[in-house]
Amino acid sequence: MNPIQNIAKHWRLALFLLVAVGLLLAFHEATLVLWSRWGEERYSHAPFVLLLALYLIWIKRNELTDTNKNPWLGVYVTIVASVLLILGELSALVTLTHYGIVVMLFGLMWTMLGLQTKRILIPFAHLLLVIPLPYMLDVMLSGKFQLMSSSLGVDMIRMMNIPVFRDGNIIDLGIYKLQVVEACSGLNYTYPLMTIGLMMAYMFRAPLPIRALLFLSTIPISIVMNSFRIALVALLVNQSGIEAAEGFMHYFEGWVIFFSCIAILLIEVKLFNL
Repeated sequence: MNPIQNIAKHWRLALFLLVAVGLLLAFHEATLVLWSRWGEERYSHAPFVLLLALYLIWIKRNELTDTNKNPWLGVYVTIVASVLLILGELSALVTLTHYGIVVMLFGLMWTMLGLQTKRILIPFAHLLLVIPLPYMLDVMLSGKFQLMSSSLGVDMIRMMNIPVFRDGNIIDLGIYKLQVVEACSGLNYTYPLMTIGLMMAYMFRAPLPIRALLFLSTIPISIVMNSFRIALVALLVNQSGIEAAEGFMHYFEGWVIFFSCIAILLIEVKLFNL
């Protein structure tokens, strides 16, 4: 790259960063809401995902040449982003504003770099995963996951020959009753596991359908493993008392199950390579 091209590249980067900061300031209320939601346990991984996405974009910077083919597609993307931003402001649905900011940044980058922006499409997709779902959708999904995990967990408990009765999210073991609360719905596994699955799919050298399957498998894996955790807690409670479902043991079991989910993804990658 000659000096003139190098200067132009740095000017484009400076302009992009300036626009990014401007968008965050212009929609500062949405930015503050985003920061607040990241404080919730379910989205506590989001800041790390943001840093990961920025790093993945950064390491691809040398693959982005000065060639600018089909930049007009970026203009269409920015128009879509503008619609999302307007709808977000008019409807007070802040999630639309969050998506609008990310899509706007992608559209502006496409306008500057053209078709080669596809090389950083997946790193940009990571940015979509740091955006919390609307509260209503979050609660609805949590309820669905609670019921699925409770139902499947009870089936696993019965396979262990432990008498059990389920009433909604209440698991009755006779002496003890366990409640599958919202925090134990499995979404706390699903969101970060989807991020890890997307990163693995991005780095995995395989046909697109295989990589998509690897990413999508994170959802059933998290549900099944969360159900297994419920069954495991029931087994420990049945043998050792209610202490097995409280305090340190409860959090320790959660981390063990989460790392087990990651191990299953790695096994998937290994099997796909056979």
